[in-house]
Amino acid sequence: MDKRLNIKSKPPVHPSACFLTIVLDWLWFLVELVKPLTIERPLTLLMIVAGAFITCFIPVSLIQRLGTHDPWKSSISKGLLMGIAVAVPYPVVGTFVGVILLATARFSLRIQSDEPDE
Repeated sequence: MDKRLNIKSKPPVHPSACFLTIVLDWLWFLVELVKPLTIERPLTLLMIVAGAFITCFIPVSLIQRLGTHDPWKSSISKGLLMGIAVAVPYPVVGTFVGVILLATARFSLRIQSDEPDE
């Protein structure tokens, strides 16, 4: 049997990072509901966007680095992308990205478990 067929692929983003992105997206939405985002309050908008970005970027980067042993460059870039997704106002982009990547991770894990051990 060909050995190349037995290569196990890992999900692009760790499932806990995807779940964290979804949770943070909705938690920051609660903050947005309390302090509505308007043009008259640019400082409030900037603080909410920066807070959402930082609270997602750092944990996702660390999860990717320590949990999946990705290189720092890859971990930081995934953290940046997930942080940007959460920083977009209202829970649309972060939830969408988190759900899609969580489904991809689940699909990847399922394929690995369906493979016969040799």
